[in-house]
Amino acid sequence: MSHHSWTRLIIFGAVLLVTLVVAWLVDRRLARRDLPAETLTRYRILRRTILTLIVFVGALSALLVIPQVRAVATGILASSAVIGSSWASPPSARSETSSRAC
Repeated sequence: MSHHSWTRLIIFGAVLLVTLVVAWLVDRRLARRDLPAETLTRYRILRRTILTLIVFVGALSALLVIPQVRAVATGILASSAVIGSSWASPPSARSETSSRAC
């Protein structure tokens, strides 16, 4: 493996690790609620949804480091409105879009 491959692999692992730590911290923070039984199920669903979104965005962000899957990850993140559509287009298209807006 080349030096760039190792660097990308380390960055990928670091982003995933940070994502999992953030998800765990958010889960611990949200779990500190003493709720009545009738709202507990809805709150659990909300907690799991938030954790899933954090892990989903973190995993796709980590995939941006790998050139072979960058276009797919960018497309998914852009379609989910996490990043703007200008990131999904090539730089030449971004400059044309910004010059038309002026």
